[in-house]
Amino acid sequence: NLSRCKQIDVVSNQRLFDILKKIGKEDVEVVDRSVATEVATDAGVQTMLLGSIYRIGRTLNVNAQLCDVRTGNVVGAAQTRGSKVEDIYQMVNRLTEDVIRLMGVSRPKNSQPLKINDVTTRSFEAYKHYQKGMENIRRFNWQDARKEFQQAVRIDRTFAMAYCYLAVSSGVFKVRNPLSDLSKERESIYLAKKHSPRTTEREMEVINMYDAFLDRDFNLTIARAKELAKNYPGEKDIYNQLGQANWFAGNYNQAVQAFSRALEIDPKVANVYLQLSYAYSNMNEHEKAISTVKKYIALQPDVSNTYDAAFEIYLMGGRYEEAFQVCEAALKINPEWVQFIEYESYIYLFRGQADKAREKNRTALELHPSMKLNLVDDLGCFNMYEGRYREAAPEFQKVIDLAHEKKSAKWEIAARLVLGKFYSVQGKFSKAMKEFTEVKELSRKVYGQSYNTWPVRADYYSGVTAIRRGNYDEAMSIAERIKNYIVSNHYDDILMDYSYLLLAEIYMKKVQPTKAANMINKISGITRGNFPCCRRLMADLLVLQGGFEKAIHAYQEFYDDWEDTGSYIGGDFFDYLLERSQVHYRIAQLYEKIEDRQQAMFYYQKALDQWKNADEDLPAFVDMKARYAKLIGDH
Repeated sequence: NLSRCKQIDVVSNQRLFDILKKIGKEDVEVVDRSVATEVATDAGVQTMLLGSIYRIGRTLNVNAQLCDVRTGNVVGAAQTRGSKVEDIYQMVNRLTEDVIRLMGVSRPKNSQPLKINDVTTRSFEAYKHYQKGMENIRRFNWQDARKEFQQAVRIDRTFAMAYCYLAVSSGVFKVRNPLSDLSKERESIYLAKKHSPRTTEREMEVINMYDAFLDRDFNLTIARAKELAKNYPGEKDIYNQLGQANWFAGNYNQAVQAFSRALEIDPKVANVYLQLSYAYSNMNEHEKAISTVKKYIALQPDVSNTYDAAFEIYLMGGRYEEAFQVCEAALKINPEWVQFIEYESYIYLFRGQADKAREKNRTALELHPSMKLNLVDDLGCFNMYEGRYREAAPEFQKVIDLAHEKKSAKWEIAARLVLGKFYSVQGKFSKAMKEFTEVKELSRKVYGQSYNTWPVRADYYSGVTAIRRGNYDEAMSIAERIKNYIVSNHYDDILMDYSYLLLAEIYMKKVQPTKAANMINKISGITRGNFPCCRRLMADLLVLQGGFEKAIHAYQEFYDDWEDTGSYIGGDFFDYLLERSQVHYRIAQLYEKIEDRQQAMFYYQKALDQWKNADEDLPAFVDMKARYAKLIGDH
């Protein structure tokens, strides 16, 4: 209530929680006078309000003392009474008026007394659920937080801040994925805005910031977060959100600054170290990323996600041995974290030890047969990565058969898309198109009229297949079909990335670099940064524009960018391994173009080592062997 009085600068409860955590008192049952003084001193405030609540018979009594932090002297005292817990609102309102008077603050003429229930909820039960939700958010327990906020809004349908954090707790991990459905989160934030007149000025600003974030308008989110940070400089959550919006927008320097400021306020927030480490990785500052992720592990040594993140950070730095050690450390802590055995198989694959990769795959399968669909899909991708295309197709087909046996239609949809993509790469265009048609038909049966992006994905790869056949008109028609599907279903504009990307592919094949560049510029930063096909296309465009050295750098950057496998941020595991498998081949060709024979030979050798067991008639394999032999002969 006091925070609404313009003449008084009140430290927020989030800041108080941060200071308690900082001084090692976050779990104290009671904040007594000595702890309160310690917190107030750290916060740099002049005055603190201490209180006690007790019951005599049926009467609730609240006593408050306003104290000078430096001297400990009591500035003044106030008391209020009520007959039941629900009277707490009236009691708080009376105390507010007394405290304002004791502090010698004058009210503007004709101003109304501050009433706490005007800016929060009229339900004490709803407020308790809200506070529990906020506690869970502070501990990054998003699932339990979401349950508490749901309870709060069930009790009070006008509770704006409960709606706001209900949207945040379920949407924070979906914003960065172009395929995610944010309609429920936006409905919650709409209700938060609708009832925002019943919030404080600060809370209105917070709602508006998250409204922009859930709309994926990162520049507006940044602007609103900056304004909040200026007005409330001691709150780490605001800096964390500012960092996250900058990170998603690709402003990595600004993201690092914001995350670093959040850690200055509270150096024990594990999640901020996580995000900061990825921001450093995206800047290719891998040593800083590694140092930061180690701090993340130190704060949560028994949480699997810390090791998951460390594995990715080491992998993106090309540090395979240390990535492997992270996996081993994780498995010592909990042998049930079988995903780390799967991760070890990836490391072996990238080291050129595919037999050991398959051995790890078998070990994971023996320990956790429930992961069979994932692990068989991995085997198909391993074969594809090595150029063993004839062996890859049966594995991808096996995933479909397994999904069908398990009656998992959602897995079957995903598996059919992968098989269709692989058939397209092989040049088996009719089979590819048949799988893409199956994806669309099956997804309509499963999802009905609800949110369904599978037709967008299936059509995109159908368009790519048409391009490979040389049928550009058909591909253009498919790009238009993608657009119409998105518009008719009122889906987010970010899905238009698939149409723009397909058009860019067409213009590239037609050697129209300006038109291709225009299409790429329309693609969102999320897709440009995380979707493997887009990363490869941007490098290809540099080649077409004559920027060979820039293209080489772009291919090399992509090579170790493991984040591009993450579907939760718009990546794709199959596409990443496919594109990565040809990076050295592409780089070698570019070095040939700029007549750097030594480097060309070096990268052809790397490509040949990777494809040493490839199908002998694979066109790319035949070509790279011929080019390498010619360079050796010329040399």
